[in-house]
Amino acid sequence: MILEEINRHQVVSLDSLVRLLNTSESTVRRDLDELEDERKLRRIHGGAESIHFLQEEESNQEKSIKNVQDKLRIAQKAAELIQEQDVIFIDETPEIKFWGLADGQTGKKYCREGGKEVLEAVFHFISDKGITQMSQYEHIDELQYELIRVVRETISKMASNKQVEKAEYASTLVVLAYDTYTGNYAIIHLGDGSIIGRKKDGGISMLSSPENGLTTGYTWLTTSQEALLHLRIGFGCIQDFKRIVMITDGATALAHGKNISEKTRKLIGCGSRTDIVTSLVESNPTDDASCVIIDFA
Repeated sequence: MILEEINRHQVVSLDSLVRLLNTSESTVRRDLDELEDERKLRRIHGGAESIHFLQEEESNQEKSIKNVQDKLRIAQKAAELIQEQDVIFIDETPEIKFWGLADGQTGKKYCREGGKEVLEAVFHFISDKGITQMSQYEHIDELQYELIRVVRETISKMASNKQVEKAEYASTLVVLAYDTYTGNYAIIHLGDGSIIGRKKDGGISMLSSPENGLTTGYTWLTTSQEALLHLRIGFGCIQDFKRIVMITDGATALAHGKNISEKTRKLIGCGSRTDIVTSLVESNPTDDASCVIIDFA
């Protein structure tokens, strides 16, 4: 079944195989190692890919898949910085490509699990609803309400299953998704973290900046009572951009609050993805620091 899934999707994540096979992560890792030894697949960080994938002549659709694969590799490099609370979640359908970051609240036992499950729930919400339909809401608060309801129902179910407080699943939320057919994108943001874009004309701009509470040490979370009032949703055209970088609040080497340093502007404007990740690693972040780097043709 593992080979069937890889041959169908070309590249699959470890998490998706664990869910599909309903087994433990260690069992899936062992099976992947054995299949790689038999030269039936190629292991990549966080999953596996088909050994035939890069040997075939690439159609436009295959090139699109390869781009997602490359982005997944870069995201996983960034994931090596993750200590306890940060979560990177990447998924796609033929219509939607999705990248998400969640920074779990320090000290909460299930915050990473909460962040991951909420990101997955938001992905399914966007996939089912469609970005075009989302952008056509007459009143944005109606869309905010629907999204927060999905978030709260997801957390309530997890808390009920484990018989713990909902606050144990608290995290921030930083999401970028775009429609592969129309090029329209949606940004969903709750709490701190940032989304920085490099336009095709070379301009660097903050697409979504952190929102803190009464102090810089406090931010809005998926479990906050006033989350509905602080959930931000925005739309735009992905064709305007050459690169988008998503970061959690610990990546202060790239951005601090709403401020983008001159060094970061140069890195995002001219540097490679490896340059950006290396800069983050060498900054020795004192807090969880994660980034997702997305390059567009």
